[in-house]
Amino acid sequence: MSDKNFDFDKTVESIKKDRNLMLLVGGAAALIVGLFLPWASASAGFISFSVNGFDANGALPLILAALAVVAGLNLMNQKTKTMWAVALGASALALLMVLVDWPSDDGLGVVSIGVGYYLSLAGSLAMTAGSGMKFKELQDSKSTPSNKK
Repeated sequence: MSDKNFDFDKTVESIKKDRNLMLLVGGAAALIVGLFLPWASASAGFISFSVNGFDANGALPLILAALAVVAGLNLMNQKTKTMWAVALGASALALLMVLVDWPSDDGLGVVSIGVGYYLSLAGSLAMTAGSGMKFKELQDSKSTPSNKK
């Protein structure tokens, strides 16, 4: 076997050592689970229904979460800002999509916000925070000269 094979245990250990990457991966997991859960349920008279995250945005938040995680995991041991900028952009876009789809009743009846929406919101916030802090950390480390001799 070559050294290029995926090592799950090594990846998990690397994620545990980097809290920003942990926020990114954990947030993506929460966002993905939240997409499957109810985002809102509405009732008007005898009619009631519920929607999940896929009804609101389709699979785009799922794709953005996967893109952010893949960008982050590919750069665990590298100090490149470019792919972290991709992770940050994908995370921020996922957050924006969740915020824009805030469930409202639009005067049609009683709407209750489901747990899936809150989980997706928390997940996308965590993704954006994790990738943003990692990007800032890398930016600061590049601009600060090293004092090693």
